[in-house]
Amino acid sequence: MSKKIHKINQLTHTDSFMQINFLRGFKYIDKAGEIINSFFTEQKEPPYQMTQRELIIKENEGSSETYRIAVNNVWSHNSNPQNFGNLEQIFQKKYQEILTILDVNEVVRIGWRNYFVYEFNNADEKNSILSKLTPIADSEFLNLVFDKKINGIKCKFLIKGAEKNNEERTPAIIIDVDCSNNFENNPIEIGDIFTHLGKIREALLSESMLNVVNDILNLDGGKQEKQ
Repeated sequence: MSKKIHKINQLTHTDSFMQINFLRGFKYIDKAGEIINSFFTEQKEPPYQMTQRELIIKENEGSSETYRIAVNNVWSHNSNPQNFGNLEQIFQKKYQEILTILDVNEVVRIGWRNYFVYEFNNADEKNSILSKLTPIADSEFLNLVFDKKINGIKCKFLIKGAEKNNEERTPAIIIDVDCSNNFENNPIEIGDIFTHLGKIREALLSESMLNVVNDILNLDGGKQEKQ
């Protein structure tokens, strides 16, 4: 194949997740109501659910963002992600608000996970790519998992075949990229989160990330140089 991915937005970006892990967050139990109040818009109560383990909340019924707040993490899911800069701004605003309410000051992990989809022209093209990822002849490819550092950020890649949910059942491949920074031995404060978040965004948009994607899809006809 002669085609090559030159920008990550040439892939379909279907979902984006973020998780901040912290220590001693049990104020969540007393602060849940205050967090819900922070999501109020135009005097409307946000849709939310309280369970024994977590608070699940959205800004409104039509929101593409869902937040889950527990005693040791804040997790979010955006089911209609736009560009990375926009996502980062959304995450930053809400996480700053939530973590300030919880009075968190010992963050031990920052993770940002994204699903990317590449659609093939036909099933033969898809099978040609996936067969190169299968080490045993006459076997069916299911998935591939590997870790690689991108610009100093640990990234876990999960590769699996898929089909688009349309009448044509367009063949595709999902590239699930989970990038994170861990600070278990030296926790950071809230004010440092967004510096590290920016570094993850830079890794996702980097040439090194594109090289990995093109190696997976083999769109340049050969392996990229090792980074």
